[in-house]
Amino acid sequence: AIGENGIYYETAKNGNPVGYTAIIYLISQAGIPILLAGRLLSLVSSIAFYFVLRRTGKKVFNLSGAFLNIALITSMLGLLASNYCFIMCPDIFYYVICLLVFNFIWNTITGGARWQLILLSAFLLACTNLIRPLTLIFFPAMVAAMTYRLFFINITLRQKVIQVLVFFFAFVFSLLILRYPAIKATGSIEFDKKIHMPNAKSNWEQRFVLTNLKHEKGEKITTGATYPSWEEVDQYLLKNGPKSLPADPISLFIWSPKYVLKYYVTGALAIIRDFFRNTGFLFLLPLIFIFRPRTDQYIKYAFFTVFVLVYLALYAYDVLNFVEARHVLIPMVFMALAGAAILKDQVIERKKYANIFAYLQIGAIFVILVLDARFFLG
Repeated sequence: AIGENGIYYETAKNGNPVGYTAIIYLISQAGIPILLAGRLLSLVSSIAFYFVLRRTGKKVFNLSGAFLNIALITSMLGLLASNYCFIMCPDIFYYVICLLVFNFIWNTITGGARWQLILLSAFLLACTNLIRPLTLIFFPAMVAAMTYRLFFINITLRQKVIQVLVFFFAFVFSLLILRYPAIKATGSIEFDKKIHMPNAKSNWEQRFVLTNLKHEKGEKITTGATYPSWEEVDQYLLKNGPKSLPADPISLFIWSPKYVLKYYVTGALAIIRDFFRNTGFLFLLPLIFIFRPRTDQYIKYAFFTVFVLVYLALYAYDVLNFVEARHVLIPMVFMALAGAAILKDQVIERKKYANIFAYLQIGAIFVILVLDARFFLG
């Protein structure tokens, strides 16, 4: 039942993540409580993540032996550090699906790029948006990575343009179809709003900004644990006017370019910290070799590196100072896989620094293990 009176329409028109809630509902039909169903899905997704990650390392990045294990251990430590493996949250399930879709997209564009498969790739990526809106940041990052790779592929300019445009418009068309209930009901592409007070007039963008403003003034937050209460944000807007706090990322830059620059840099530094904290030194290698796509292998590494950099640039602006490590898990995984693959290539080529770098990464893994142990033990 997907018509205007159907279950899908009624659920999706308010931005509900139907790609996640539908799975939870199916699990609960076995007599499992909703909360436990969500936790079990996260646990199964965490296990599945390992196997999909292992397959990606072997099939896409040609990793094996010690180098595959370095990438796997590094990536799984990043997953465990997110602490979302046994809570009711769509994140891990979403990342498993995304990893599968990204595998399919890569195989499509390197396997002849038939337009039928490009259409399917775009549709599958749009479907992930039914779980989390983070897809809207993954999408432009994927378009940028595809475009960058085409500079080094020996096909006509016309073929290159067609590939990117077909993927772009197929994604947009698929997204509009999937979000039709929300567009029909609200006039916009609606997403699940993370608001804990139903009557709140303000949104999370405004709550984040007010939190930063209070920190800048040295004021303590007394109405909430981390952020001001929704009532306080609403009162601030009522007292100072609706334009005193920006309502979305676009109006944020118009509201205060200085504020954006300050917290964009802060957010970018937080991302670098999280990358180093969870991947050790591996994320550095793809950055070093991004402009040296001398072989098909290095074109591949550059593709995933561009994807990661564009995603992080957009994500850092979207959240500014409020970076969450779980939102950069997929970029961390790709940098760990690409870094391990480059390290393997450099060791094979007998580069002097390669073995030293490998030992540094192994040492970093032990440090991460100690830090994670302290985190889990409280």
